[in-house]
Amino acid sequence: MGRLVVRPQALTDLDDIFDYIAEDSLDRAIAFIRKLYGQMETLAASLGIGRRRDVLLPGLRSFPYGNYLIFYLPLDDGVDVVRLLNGARDLEALFQNEAL
Repeated sequence: MGRLVVRPQALTDLDDIFDYIAEDSLDRAIAFIRKLYGQMETLAASLGIGRRRDVLLPGLRSFPYGNYLIFYLPLDDGVDVVRLLNGARDLEALFQNEAL
């Protein structure tokens, strides 16, 4: 398994996603976050998969999970998860204001 680094902003995103889903169903929120975390572990073990997003940030990649996108930077031995965002958001504006 590759190394998985999750930045503080991505952890905040995870909390926000959990809270949003938990408004309808706590069980569904728990299951979704577990599966999302599993997808991040898969990315760490499968270097280089996902869509290139150099226009947002050089070297950035994204991989979909449900309505969300996992944004990450590849590492030599895994991934550095930068953000977890709903794909319907204005991604360019979010990354333009991002202090990475």
